[in-house]
Amino acid sequence: MSDVDAFESTDQIYFSDDYRLLSKEGDVIWVNEISLLTENGGDTPFRYEGIILDITDRKMKEIELERSKARIESIFRATPAGIGVVSDRVFAEVNDRFCEMLGYSREELIGLNSRMIYPDDRSYECVGTEKYSQINEMGIGIIETRMVCKNGEVIDVILSSTPIYSESLSEGVTFAVLDITHLKDTERELQKRTEELEQLNSLKDLFSDIIRHDLLNPASAIGAYTQLLEEIEVDEKKLHFLSRISESNASLISLLESASRYEKLNSIKEIEFEKIDIASLFKSTISDLSRQIESKGVTVEFSSEGPCYSCVNPLVSEVFINLLSNAIKYGPENGVISVDIIDDGNVWKVAVADRGNGIDDGHKPFLFDRFKRADKKGIKGTGLGLAIVKRIMGLHGGDYGVADNPEGKGSVFWVTFKK
Repeated sequence: MSDVDAFESTDQIYFSDDYRLLSKEGDVIWVNEISLLTENGGDTPFRYEGIILDITDRKMKEIELERSKARIESIFRATPAGIGVVSDRVFAEVNDRFCEMLGYSREELIGLNSRMIYPDDRSYECVGTEKYSQINEMGIGIIETRMVCKNGEVIDVILSSTPIYSESLSEGVTFAVLDITHLKDTERELQKRTEELEQLNSLKDLFSDIIRHDLLNPASAIGAYTQLLEEIEVDEKKLHFLSRISESNASLISLLESASRYEKLNSIKEIEFEKIDIASLFKSTISDLSRQIESKGVTVEFSSEGPCYSCVNPLVSEVFINLLSNAIKYGPENGVISVDIIDDGNVWKVAVADRGNGIDDGHKPFLFDRFKRADKKGIKGTGLGLAIVKRIMGLHGGDYGVADNPEGKGSVFWVTFKK
């Protein structure tokens, strides 16, 4: 393997040749032979003179340089990012990915002014500076900007660049480009959805205010006037209608209050806890609902193994009220409701069992979702009470559920609190 250079004059021929030799020790070395062949005349027409230089170190560096160039070329061609070189504001080199990104061929881009691929709106080049530093006067940095494809489409990109120096003189700028159009589209869509959610939250807050002030107040007034009319009316038919109005209005007020409580609970992210005996708290709930219990002729059997302390928020009384009032509402008249607080390992399990018609298995997974409920033999409801239970138990990190009453007819609603 050799590289031969030769030139001649009228009576002399010069040779320069690189080749390999095997040394006495068995090593392969590179040499450069420089020789002179001169016309001599006489019996020996030519005279040969030359020197041989060991160039192994230089040759190894050249070979390593070629290998490095090949590796860089491979990376340049194979990388998924667009890469290139700009010199005097024109493209001097680009890789295939950059061509694909913009829809140009390599021949079209080489020599093209680099400013041609930026949109007219230069202000966008400063977008994203809170994430990426701007490119400084030295040509170093990362920036979020846009580029125009050959077909006129504008894409979002992240551009990084760094100058090329040779003996302290700039010979251009290398750049790398990532297409982030899909990411920016997602970001813009997310921003749009966020703004829509903010508007919906504003509407929800407005709705809650309407419930608390504009609906509950008139409903309470209707209740008061209905009660007044019932006291002075003597006609049985009119009294019957007034009674129906009073019942419907009471249901309306209950619904509005539940909806208001539910929306208020949804706005709560964290709650404070205190050590409370949940057994005593449930006994207070039974006392608070004594009027409903008596009007239905229901017997409530309460059982616990003494005080049952847990770190909870007083909001849990809403859980107990909803579970017990549902058992009263959907259980039979003169029936029995069992309330048991059970020691279940590291939690207290509060179970409320009724002897009603029970719940189909297909309906059980949806009972605690807002406005989803099973048919209760003609008894209408919105499911807000159990949705409130679900939300409060979520704030406490507790479990909840429903099962068939093991004693026969009816259901058992249960919740758990950490000890």
